[in-house]
Amino acid sequence: MKVNYRGYKIKAKQKGMGGYKSVYLSVARLSDNHLIEDSRNDSGETIYEVVEGAKRRIDLIEDYRAKKGLEKKLR
Repeated sequence: MKVNYRGYKIKAKQKGMGGYKSVYLSVARLSDNHLIEDSRNDSGETIYEVVEGAKRRIDLIEDYRAKKGLEKKLR
């Protein structure tokens, strides 16, 4: 699953290896391709739940940047 959200690219895929289903997640900023997160999740969450969690983290990052006036420096 690939999602563009608030200037970030979210990629998530589910793989089953060794009897476990893992969700692999990467989040990068579109403007400069800065990697924000690259992780694997074995918690049993669905791919949609992991993507929603990534969106919540992006909201926190962007809200902080807007509060500090940082949004104009990187865009």
